[in-house]
Amino acid sequence: MHTKPPIEAVTFDLWNTLLVHDQEYDRGIHMLRSEGILEALGQYGVKAADVERAYELSDKLLLDRWSGHLDMDLGEQLSLFLECMGLEPTSELVSAIDGPYADAVLKIKPIVVEGALEAVEAIKDRGYRVGLISNTGRTPGRAMRKVLGQYGFSGLFEAESFSNEIGYQKPHAEIFRRTLLQLKSGPENAIHVGDHGLLDVLGAREAGMRSVQVTLHRNTDFRQYRPDVSIERISELSKAIDAMARE
Repeated sequence: MHTKPPIEAVTFDLWNTLLVHDQEYDRGIHMLRSEGILEALGQYGVKAADVERAYELSDKLLLDRWSGHLDMDLGEQLSLFLECMGLEPTSELVSAIDGPYADAVLKIKPIVVEGALEAVEAIKDRGYRVGLISNTGRTPGRAMRKVLGQYGFSGLFEAESFSNEIGYQKPHAEIFRRTLLQLKSGPENAIHVGDHGLLDVLGAREAGMRSVQVTLHRNTDFRQYRPDVSIERISELSKAIDAMARE
């Protein structure tokens, strides 16, 4: 006999849960993005130093927004970057840097966590409604959908919530709430799977969901937030969900 509400939906974090990257990833993305923007704007007299200065200035402004668990959509980020170079964000200039800014991840790809695709497929095969909740940084959901598609995840998620599209970042409860609305599930009937103590464990709890923390690639901070269930590898998820469903 169930003592807890039945599980209807399972949502997944993206980074360090389904995908990971090595130590060179961030530097490589930065370099590739900067080179692409410089090439796109060279005819307007933009120099490499201008691009790097815009990176630094926009970093501060983005971090200020993100510190409140809010996000900007891609268009806002592109306009901000141009303004930080002292350029008016006309539609022509925004369009010119859109590809270099947003799609660098398609050339320097992250790595799929071992067993991640199979874990999502197994949860879906059990009849649960499956969603994705991801903070995006500078790389928008548009690009990450392409990466996920190349790795075989297309069609598995009934709801995909990327922070640049939603306007909120984890651990804000709103990004969880909107995902569950798409999945037609109440928070009491949903479980969130992720690595991060603050973003995933506390975020899920504040949204009224249970959580499973995958510890193999977890952030070393925020360990004070205790998940409902902890597993080392994503390959252990099906057994963990089955056990939670029997509670």
